[in-house]
Amino acid sequence: SPFLDHKLMEFVARVPASLKSRGGESKHLLKSALRNILPDEVLDRPKMGFAVPLGHWLRTSLKEVLLDTVLSHRALSRGYFRPEAIREMVETHLAGRDQFKYLLWDLLMLEEWHRTFIDQPPLTRRRLVGNAHAQ
Repeated sequence: SPFLDHKLMEFVARVPASLKSRGGESKHLLKSALRNILPDEVLDRPKMGFAVPLGHWLRTSLKEVLLDTVLSHRALSRGYFRPEAIREMVETHLAGRDQFKYLLWDLLMLEEWHRTFIDQPPLTRRRLVGNAHAQ
């Protein structure tokens, strides 16, 4: 992918913001550079997002992660949410309905965040310095 080239990114980082964006139009510089290469209908069309198959992933490749994390005793005993409500959302999702996919993803990320930043003992300065020297 050309936009992952570090030399291009370093160059673009040095370009003044006023050249990259004009009159509320984002990517002004990029569009100007491509104006004679790509058709106007491509350059001027509205921004289009792309869908991530989150619901499918949470029922397939991420199912075990979801179940082991969101429905774990550790997560359910935190007291932030009603365990029965979380179980019901998971069951509904696994039955094929996607209405809770974003909530389940948020719960999964919250629990992972909690485990990483709250449950872990704080790093002491000595441990941080020791780890830095070990590398």
